[in-house]
Amino acid sequence: MEITNELLSKILSGDSKSKVAILDWHIEDNIAPGNNHLSMLSRLMVEYQRKGKIFKKSFILKIPSTHPAYNFGIKFRLYEKEYPMYTEVLEEMYKIDGEHIGPRLYYTDDKYSLMMKDLSLSGYKTADRTKQLDFDHCYLVLKKLAKFHGLSVKLNQCSKITPSIKGKLWIDGIELDERDKEFHRNSCEQLAKIAHPKFGLNEKLHQIKADICDMLRQELTSDRFTFNVLNHGDLWLGNTLFKYDKYGDVMKVKFIDFQFSSWTSPVFDILGFTICSMRFDVFEKHFDFLMQTYIDTLNKTLKFGQCYLYSLEELYRDMENLPATVIMNLCSRLPQLLHGYENSGGYEMFIKDGDFDQVGYHELFFKNELYLKVLNQWISYYHKKAKKGLSLPLEMEITTELLSKILSGDSSSKAAILDWHIKDDIAPGNNHSSMLSRLMVEYQRKGKIFKKSFILKIPSTHPVYTIGVRFKMYEKEYPMYTEVLQEMYKIDGEHMGPRLYYTDDKYSLMMKDLSLSGYKTADRTKQLDFDHCYLVLKKLAKFHGLSVKLNQCSKINPVVKRKLWIDTTELNEEDKEYPRDCCEQLAKIVLPKFGLNEKFHQIKNHIFDMCCQELTSDRFTFNVLNHGDLWLGNTLFKYDRYGDVMKVKLIDFQFSSWSSPIFDILGFTICSMRFDVFEKHFDFLMETYINTLNKTLKFVFVGRIVS
Repeated sequence: MEITNELLSKILSGDSKSKVAILDWHIEDNIAPGNNHLSMLSRLMVEYQRKGKIFKKSFILKIPSTHPAYNFGIKFRLYEKEYPMYTEVLEEMYKIDGEHIGPRLYYTDDKYSLMMKDLSLSGYKTADRTKQLDFDHCYLVLKKLAKFHGLSVKLNQCSKITPSIKGKLWIDGIELDERDKEFHRNSCEQLAKIAHPKFGLNEKLHQIKADICDMLRQELTSDRFTFNVLNHGDLWLGNTLFKYDKYGDVMKVKFIDFQFSSWTSPVFDILGFTICSMRFDVFEKHFDFLMQTYIDTLNKTLKFGQCYLYSLEELYRDMENLPATVIMNLCSRLPQLLHGYENSGGYEMFIKDGDFDQVGYHELFFKNELYLKVLNQWISYYHKKAKKGLSLPLEMEITTELLSKILSGDSSSKAAILDWHIKDDIAPGNNHSSMLSRLMVEYQRKGKIFKKSFILKIPSTHPVYTIGVRFKMYEKEYPMYTEVLQEMYKIDGEHMGPRLYYTDDKYSLMMKDLSLSGYKTADRTKQLDFDHCYLVLKKLAKFHGLSVKLNQCSKINPVVKRKLWIDTTELNEEDKEYPRDCCEQLAKIVLPKFGLNEKFHQIKNHIFDMCCQELTSDRFTFNVLNHGDLWLGNTLFKYDRYGDVMKVKLIDFQFSSWSSPIFDILGFTICSMRFDVFEKHFDFLMETYINTLNKTLKFVFVGRIVS
């Protein structure tokens, strides 16, 4: 930074008419070697004279690091973020609250290098990182964090930050290159290799290391959450400064370093701080109280700003199922933050293999005694799943023994597993209620090497889909495969959907990969032509007809039947709000030219009750087991060599319910059938459906015909 006597005189004179004369100034290091992660911090010492008296003052200079490992600071716009954070965001917060969240910014010449207030002059200092933080320190940090989060919601609501700066601050994603991904993969691999073999997590971490970056990106996006704030982004004890009274008791806290600030759920600040800075005994004894304190302070701030209030239940819900976030805190941030660089030659020696071109930490990073102690406490906790809120769901329990058993089947020739890994099987945003992955296995039998894949279906971590548990969606699919579809196969000799191989909890399923048999999805943007619709409706008619037979001859036990064929579930206001909003949007955007706006506004408050009333099976004289979510995304087609569609399979039976067949037919027609097909061929397609349905009913001796 360009420091001159004129600049210092101007800053120190302020608005005073009495000009300051600079006598001397120099710069000294303000941080131990190895602790300058993304920036170099120095203390600028100034001696000056005013009105004949001599004074001394110091400032903190923060300048982008010259460390080669941190050129990603430019790529991820980290240096761009901090200047507007100080000049607009924190300044606006001060105007509302009357208290500074962090130090005051005095000057910058390029918006990358900053001259700030030296908070040590006001008695602030850092805590000892090797001891982590006790209850009193954590209590103060979480209250300050709640206020910071609440004020950010207020600023966002009243547009106090310009759009260009907001874009710099609140980005959900930046394109990651292989080097970015390699760093996280290597950290994950070190965690698996060194830290905790006794917990049996090595194999699981090796499975997910290739996808850890994508998992992390998916978890970080603000679209996943109903409540978002401006996160500090790198909140740990090294980025907090504390002030103590004369007895040594902590009184106040300030935050520093806002380079990682981003707009997403507050749980990311809370999780990062808790894992990396909170003493584990404080977490065990006081976490629920600290979270309640955070929520109370947050809502007090939000209420002051007349904003949406956030509940403790929502906080715990958002905190669940964030495996990548937890893993990266444990294997990337924690070893870095707990290491005593100053006693070991500086940060540089911990770059992997001592080579800046090798991405990742040196394994010595993971042999630090303090890190291993803290890590083992957290891994033990997650392993036992002892507390509400934080969880570490590392996919389904997959082992080589399990795969060998499945692939060997009834054969006396055992399959030897050579290698296996998991990769995403569905594009981001398409995993509505469940996450789909493809399990790739290489194995040997009788001296020959084979490859095979399976589909893993696991409940989604998306907070919106907590309704999946309430509406027993995840409970439905297991008995659908093991009893309903299996019984249909015994009668008909043909599988409606994929075969189920394994489940460890009846929620997570390992199924046949139908792509190996040539099945694939159709293009949803084009919808379905006549040939595809014809096949789907014939398959649907057979599914419906067989379900009537199973119900008639009691082939499904009453317990399973209750799970499948429920007419109602207790609905809360949040359930009803969703269709009301959809109805309102439809009225506002799509239908003004049809004059239906007013009608839609009239019924929007009753739309859910109307829908539930229509769905009940008591209204109809003929009911079947509906697929419940039949659209082209839940159908897989097989084609001949000329590209003509030959066969169809149905997937995803989470919404199956006992009601009139018209619900499957209506849903499929509106959402998946091309409109020209509907106009020209709907009557013929319905006749085809009825004929196939009655043929199935007659074949299984149901004793009635449907018209």
